[in-house]
Amino acid sequence: MKAGRVAWSIVGMLSLSDAFGQTIVWTDANARRIQGRDVNGGEIQTLVQIDPPNVPSQVHYDPIAAKLYYYLYATPSTFQRANLDGSEPENIPTPSVGNFTLNVESRKLYWISEFSHNVLYRSELDGLGVESHTYPSCCVLTLEALGDDLFFGAGGGMFKGIWRADADGSNEQYLHLSGQPFDMAHDPVENKLYLATIEGIYRLNPDGTGFQKIGDTGSAPLIVVDSRARKVYWGGFGRIRRSNLDGSNMEDFVTPSDAGNPNLDIRGLTIVYSDPVTGACCDADPFMPCTDDRRLSQCECVSCTWRPFRTCAEIECAVNPIPTASAWGLIVLALLLMIAAKIAFGRPVALSRVTHGG
Repeated sequence: MKAGRVAWSIVGMLSLSDAFGQTIVWTDANARRIQGRDVNGGEIQTLVQIDPPNVPSQVHYDPIAAKLYYYLYATPSTFQRANLDGSEPENIPTPSVGNFTLNVESRKLYWISEFSHNVLYRSELDGLGVESHTYPSCCVLTLEALGDDLFFGAGGGMFKGIWRADADGSNEQYLHLSGQPFDMAHDPVENKLYLATIEGIYRLNPDGTGFQKIGDTGSAPLIVVDSRARKVYWGGFGRIRRSNLDGSNMEDFVTPSDAGNPNLDIRGLTIVYSDPVTGACCDADPFMPCTDDRRLSQCECVSCTWRPFRTCAEIECAVNPIPTASAWGLIVLALLLMIAAKIAFGRPVALSRVTHGG
């Protein structure tokens, strides 16, 4: 094996079609592997086994491209994306270190400088087109990017708690005080932010209102929301736990015994949905400008724009204006000329040649 490359072994030859329903995926730094378990329970699967000296850390999932994004700590560290079974790993030039997240809708990658903690970076999902925004003081600690909004947890010289900013990191606004923030997750069903802190798990509205603790969870470094089964999962300190979104019915989901590693070291946590992503399809057609519940493959016309995870009620579609009476007259005239030409010459004439004098 060449130096600096990662050797992947696919355990159990998992396939995307039969391995994933709603699946919690995590990294085990101690065992150097990425594992997953269906939310309904069952056997824990090792998705990817990573050779030393590389150690897997944070992990996020892009449901549109069905790709995992993750850090591999070593000397030097590597940032990669790959298929859910670890195949086709691809190195991405940025970020090299620091907490990161994906804005799946806008197809952007966000990360924080690990050393200064006051510089926010944004790029395309392949790491190209890097932009940055610098805050006056430290420290930005965790990120969650949704549509046109960026949310982050802060501490140090910044007011400790939750902040909101524009998609480029500017126009930051302080939302609410909290304990030391570690991780964030979003529930699109009720449009709530969930916050994992040193004091436990909290939730709030995106405008900062409705801040509440959801239960006596203790310190929680990592968090994800299963918006379909209405559960919240949190991990770290050798196990993954879950509860209802209000904190009731707490239980262990993964323990060291379940994972087959007494030194289970969870550094990253995400959720995978296997069914295709749907959203609103905006069409410039003034008579049918928007259609809900469309996949990307169902929204590929020349004048269409696809907005994943969105409904038509949440967005505004730009449409072509309805032709005026005079414009309709020109269209009818062009059609008559085309029909006459076809009759006269016995062959079709392109509309563009008639209307543009071709």
